[in-house]
Order: sequence, then C-alpha cells, then structure tokens
Amino acid sequence: MLHYHSLDITGRSAHVIGRVSIDTSIIDLSSAADLKPSLGDLVEVCGPSQSLDELAKAIGSIPNEVLTTLGSRSVRSYVGDHVLSVAGSLHRPGDRRDY
Repeated sequence: MLHYHSLDITGRSAHVIGRVSIDTSIIDLSSAADLKPSLGDLVEVCGPSQSLDELAKAIGSIPNEVLTTLGSRSVRSYVGDHVLSVAGSLHRPGDRRDY
C-alpha cells in the first residue's frame, strides 16, 4: 500500500506510511492525536468508509488481487460477490499466535 492510502481506525481516518511489508503496515496517527489505539481495535482496510474498488485503485491494483494478497490469517466474510468484512487482530510483538 502506498503512503497516500488511508485506513479507518475506530471511525477515524489515518494514513499508511510507505509500503506494506509482509503483513505489517505503519500507520501515521499524527493527524488523530487524540486517538488512543489499543490492542483489539478495529482497523478497517475496506468497508463502509472505503470500498474494495477504491482500495484497489488507491494502491494501483484490482479488487481480486487485493483480496488474494491479504493473507490466509485474515478472516473474510462474503455475500455473493460482495465482501462483508476482512478481519484480523492486533497483537503484541512476541505473543504466541497459532495460524
């Protein structure tokens, strides 16, 4: 994802800095100084605030490629051809995770 792409964190927009590295993104929260994110907060990559088509266009891709590159650890919910949600969870570095 490119630096001009934004995500929705608990209802607030925040920009992605640089490119995604494997399954990691760096999110600039300086424009939302009052936002105090914590483990388990929802980070919306695509959904009501940004459609899958808009996300794909922002990163110079197509919707199908975006979905296939999100990784097997992300939970996806579909109805017909529409994505309802793609969810994952934040974790602390070093925490054991079973994939």
